[in-house]
Amino acid sequence: QDSGIPLVLIDRYFPTLDVSYVGVNNYEAAYQCAVHLMETGRKKIGMVGFKTNLLHLQDRKKGFLKAMKDNGRTLPKSQIREVQLDAAKEEVEESIQQLLQGPVPVDALFFASNKLSTFGLKYINRLALRVPTDLALCSFDQSDATELFYAPLTHIRQPLHEIGQQAVQLLLQDMSKGTGSKQLHLPAELVVAQ
Repeated sequence: QDSGIPLVLIDRYFPTLDVSYVGVNNYEAAYQCAVHLMETGRKKIGMVGFKTNLLHLQDRKKGFLKAMKDNGRTLPKSQIREVQLDAAKEEVEESIQQLLQGPVPVDALFFASNKLSTFGLKYINRLALRVPTDLALCSFDQSDATELFYAPLTHIRQPLHEIGQQAVQLLLQDMSKGTGSKQLHLPAELVVAQ
């Protein structure tokens, strides 16, 4: 930026930088996940997220908590587990175990990323739980590994192709016309498992 080289951030943003950005509305997408879990009748919903200052991950937590609050529910700290960004599967497994065996055992889980859900699904697969009967799941994004799970996963789908297209278009426009910074938040889609 200081050198005058055009740039576009993808999936990450920093409010103090006046640069172009393309991503999804993480807050709204996580809000949708929480509402979906509540609409399916889940009463004790837990969340597995990250200990981080990254804004897009904080937005997911804030959106999830706001949806709970807007629907007259509070999420006790005991129902929120946060792991390190470079978390090993054991840390994720321990978080899930605490949520399932805590003072208020959860009947639904929101995973704030596909990395967390991949680790989580491997662990849940070893437990005597039926998804979604015993434990409903909703994940922010999914990975190819989730296709190996015995039950379809409800998840937020990011429009990756469109994000890439828009980022390249913004970059080309800025390179040719010096259009300045633009922030685009594309809609994400809640894909409900069938």
